[in-house]
Amino acid sequence: IKPKHAVTPYGTVRAPYILRCTEGFTAGLKGLKRTWLPMNSSMIATEPLPARIWDTIGWQGRETLGDMAHAYLYAQRTADDRIAIGGRGYPYRYGSATDNDGRTQPATIAALRDLLVRLFPTTAGVRIDHAWSGVLGVPRDWCATVTLDRST
Repeated sequence: IKPKHAVTPYGTVRAPYILRCTEGFTAGLKGLKRTWLPMNSSMIATEPLPARIWDTIGWQGRETLGDMAHAYLYAQRTADDRIAIGGRGYPYRYGSATDNDGRTQPATIAALRDLLVRLFPTTAGVRIDHAWSGVLGVPRDWCATVTLDRST
């Protein structure tokens, strides 16, 4: 990324403003290593759940759940009645190493399933239909930011 253009292996983009949307890979850019923390994040999604499970859980709407731990969790009831849940820093790679292939390790799926069942015991035994992973960019001060660098 240079003033008013971005150079990639696939070509150069020129524009009055260039948006840096590099998430967890931002730390790899010159001068930004200590500003952004690359954090692996994984999610699983259950099979569609029947009404009896939702009634037992007591989750009637589409509210999003989360917590305030540094290794936070997030969950949502999807439009097709699954629970999608992720977080807790799974998997952690020493030195903020990142996974680049999007595959979710079996141990990560098991840890997220355990978290799901701890929160919602009636989900024990439900099938996990989907699992995915990616790299988030987390500001090291944990505060969201938006900036405009007019020099670029």
